Amino acid sequence: EVFANAAKYIRTNGWTQGRFGDVGEPVCLLGALRAGAGRNPSYPFPDPIEDEEDQKIANVYLEASALAYLKCPGNDLVNWNDSCLRTEAEVLTFLDELAAT
Repeated sequence: EVFANAAKYIRTNGWTQGRFGDVGEPVCLLGALRAGAGRNPSYPFPDPIEDEEDQKIANVYLEASALAYLKCPGNDLVNWNDSCLRTEAEVLTFLDELAAT
């Protein structure tokens, strides 16, 4: 559900690179994942994990990171999203693949 919500957020608000984005603005992949989990997209990953919602986001990041690494070894989510060759369509396809699992 988080991945489908993240894709919907990008389709509605747009996609960007180099920054998380904010509510109602274009967001990067990480910002979209946070928004898809019902959190503010502009805040980075919580450290330390403070509650079940933080743990849910951590699990989402881990699952997405694993797929990003398989698609492009050596890349984490940030570098995968921010690649100069990356497109919004690729990010949406990535999220749609995750939503289908």
